Amino acid sequence: METKFNVFEILEIAERAEQRGARFYIQTAKRFREAALQDVFYKLANGKVKQQKAWAKMRKEVSKQTGEFGTYDPDNYVLSNPEVMAGLSWFGTRAGRAKKP
Repeated sequence: METKFNVFEILEIAERAEQRGARFYIQTAKRFREAALQDVFYKLANGKVKQQKAWAKMRKEVSKQTGEFGTYDPDNYVLSNPEVMAGLSWFGTRAGRAKKP
């Protein structure tokens, strides 16, 4: 079974994946006491936020051009729900038990 996503859905999935990435880096930064290490992770989070905004801007532009806003299909919840699809990315929701990401 092949799954196809439209441009709007792909951009929304990318946007949400970046959001999760930013959250991961912020949570990781909080696990360190050293300001230099925290700064590294906050900078990474900031990069993710900037990319999230770029994806959101692209998505809005595509929506304006095409008039398409995505659809929700309750029969295919996982594949029609960008939040769920974004959750399949490699970013965790919290840092590991060790004091390292």
